[in-house]
Amino acid sequence: MSKKFTTFSAVLLGTVLFWAIAFTAYEIWLEIEDKSIQSCRTELNSESGEKEVICMETEPEEAVEKVEASFLESVEEFGHLHIGGKAPQGVVLRPLVSHPDAKFYVFFHRMGFGICNNIDCAPLEGRVIQCMEGWLAGDDQPESSDDVGLLSEDVKNGMASLVVISDKDSRIIGIYPNHTEADIIPILTQFPEYKESLVECGDKIIKPLLDP
Repeated sequence: MSKKFTTFSAVLLGTVLFWAIAFTAYEIWLEIEDKSIQSCRTELNSESGEKEVICMETEPEEAVEKVEASFLESVEEFGHLHIGGKAPQGVVLRPLVSHPDAKFYVFFHRMGFGICNNIDCAPLEGRVIQCMEGWLAGDDQPESSDDVGLLSEDVKNGMASLVVISDKDSRIIGIYPNHTEADIIPILTQFPEYKESLVECGDKIIKPLLDP
């Protein structure tokens, strides 16, 4: 077996494992949509002195909020970017490239992608976003790092990244430092205006990949 074939096999296996985990996480998210979650804790009964297990039903929205607060937390400002301000100058937002029919834009900046759009940036996320009538752009150019509040050296070393969500008018509605294209679908679940189309496109694109 050649070294080239072995490397290709390792990359392919890694990719399959990554998407298997991603699809499982998405399936769990869909389950949360319809089910409440039970959380339990142990407390000491003040009268009897015995330990008791107390369980409470948590509504799906509350469970999702807890996940968002710890992992998917948008910031108000980052470098020159701020909520309500103009979207970063990703390749699709430059004056000579117009996508007037896009309902929203997703821009991410991290090492290793050059300049890309939609499925060229991320096959799964790109397809889902296009299905939702949005537009995905990626950029790793050093000059862009400064524009989005990152140090190009940190980006180059894989230590810094950023995801920005903008509405159809290119106004920023979400800024997520230290996130990459792999976090885009969970990030989009935070926006009620995109929830319906996200679920529909997830059912159309992601669910068939989960079927044996």
